[in-house]
Amino acid sequence: MPNHFRGLLWATLFACAAVATHAQQDSAAKGGKGYFHSGTLVKIEDSMDLSSQGTKAEYIIFVQDGDAQYFGHVKLTYLQHDHRKDLEVGKPVQYRLDGKNMIVKTSKGDEIKTRLCARQENCVKCGSVMMCGI
Repeated sequence: MPNHFRGLLWATLFACAAVATHAQQDSAAKGGKGYFHSGTLVKIEDSMDLSSQGTKAEYIIFVQDGDAQYFGHVKLTYLQHDHRKDLEVGKPVQYRLDGKNMIVKTSKGDEIKTRLCARQENCVKCGSVMMCGI
């Protein structure tokens, strides 16, 4: 291959890499997958179902971001680590929405994966589970 073609090939590859990097940064700036938003941790509410077998803990994480409020249900088995102690109610928290899940970052950088819930009057519905009075 002649040298001028080889130089043109390398220049094209570098230009493609620069465009791909810029596209990834632009996606993150627009809230693409993997982008964390800033909100406030409003409260953490225990929601343990006494009939749940093999469950170490269950709770709902409430995150406020402007006018939007998100609820995420956490259900831990005995083999999973509970990062709840690394969250502080009333403090800023990083979160991202990923399909039917909300991922919340702790102060130590760990991530807690929650199942998104919906508010229905004075109840919170998480999948087939309805919790009222929360």
